[in-house]
Amino acid sequence: MFKLYQRIVRYICLPLFSLLLISGCSDSRYVAERLLWQAQQEMKSIASRGLANLDESRYNEIRNLYQKVVDACPLEPASAKAQFLIADIYAVQGKYREAQAELKGIINNFSATPEFAAQAQFTIGKLYESQGKWPKAEKAYEKLIDLYPLTGAGLTTPVYVIRYYRSLNDKDGEDIAYRRAVRHYEKTIKDFAETDIAPVIQDYLASLYAAHGDFEKAIEVWKKTMFSFPASELAIKAFLSVADTYANGLSDIPNSIISYEAFIEAYPKFKRIGEIRVRLGLLYVQNDQTLQAIEVFEDIIHDYQKNPEIAVKGYVGLAYAYQKEKDTEKVIQTYEKIKARFPDRIESTGVPFLIGQYYEQLKYSSKADLAYDAAIMEYKIILESDERNEKTKKEVANFLALSYIKKNKTAEALQLLRMLAEKYPDNPMYLMDMAALYTNLKAVDKAIATYRELMRRYPNNRLILGMAQTQISVLREKLSP
Repeated sequence: MFKLYQRIVRYICLPLFSLLLISGCSDSRYVAERLLWQAQQEMKSIASRGLANLDESRYNEIRNLYQKVVDACPLEPASAKAQFLIADIYAVQGKYREAQAELKGIINNFSATPEFAAQAQFTIGKLYESQGKWPKAEKAYEKLIDLYPLTGAGLTTPVYVIRYYRSLNDKDGEDIAYRRAVRHYEKTIKDFAETDIAPVIQDYLASLYAAHGDFEKAIEVWKKTMFSFPASELAIKAFLSVADTYANGLSDIPNSIISYEAFIEAYPKFKRIGEIRVRLGLLYVQNDQTLQAIEVFEDIIHDYQKNPEIAVKGYVGLAYAYQKEKDTEKVIQTYEKIKARFPDRIESTGVPFLIGQYYEQLKYSSKADLAYDAAIMEYKIILESDERNEKTKKEVANFLALSYIKKNKTAEALQLLRMLAEKYPDNPMYLMDMAALYTNLKAVDKAIATYRELMRRYPNNRLILGMAQTQISVLREKLSP
């Protein structure tokens, strides 16, 4: 039912394209768009009376609205939109044969418009899935991949099938689907070599390799795109994907640095070149090339004085480089500059806590204690003030909770975390922090209760459910005699 509501609302909100393009449209297209617009207006009236608990006559009323479009102009795009909605209505009613017949009508009527036909074929597969008939769904997807390989649905469906098996934790099924997808992309690349679509398919293949952990193969394919289609947007994406995969996939920092250096030289006017320079500087620090990192971050600060979003990242990177150099004085000076020059940015709110954390890492216990005390005082003042926006106050509250924990002020930390969990119910981190804090305090019963609360609040989050169940099992073992 919710899917039907979504699609009806989406189409109701569509602009009347015929009003914009009427001078260039055929008469039948104008008629189709006009009829679709009229159907949308009538749907607004039906929606205003409520879409919940529709009976058979109301479903027929809705379906007939869109059937008028199909009957009048069956070959116009507006007709396809109407038929998709009719199929949705049948599916909501559990009339799967009728829904499938409507979708097959789209395929027949729009065989010359592959995107429509491919989407209809994909929806047939989804219909089978909704009935628990995966083998038939998979055959529908295979047919889509075979008939419409260059459509959006045709390119993404092989990955969709892999994810289906992964969601079931079916390793054998996933592996078969993966190998089938690789063969499909390789064949399609060969069939359409030297065409503009080739780099698109290569990107899908490389991304598939990377997702499967075959990083060397992914890099090889992306490099083919870089060298064969250097002027394309996908060459830029491939270049950055190679650099990122070296760093995060293979943990090969030197080759990642080489790739980013080459990218900056090749595309100096890239719209996100500032972010790439920041990334390069961080990699220099990670690779113990701190002098190069400092030079990069100082250049960023100079070049982006009028762009605070990039400039502040330059300062944060510079503080990181000075930490690696163990230059305490310059670390603190850089943090203070962040506070002074970017008082309204989130990076600035973290500075009081980060100073305490830095002293703690150096094992300067007394300085760390003083810094955390100062952070607590500053954060409490900010929260009591009306001058900061809600987003900033939320970040300040996060750092205040962390500061309380560092000072072993557990009662204050727990009280604040509970307040944040109630105020921001979409964020599970506060309850997770509470559970971890209770665990550290050896308050096992309270930790278990908090993990159970997490499971109740976020029943559809598989990561949270798995983590909470694991932690509860561990904690129960501690309670066992």
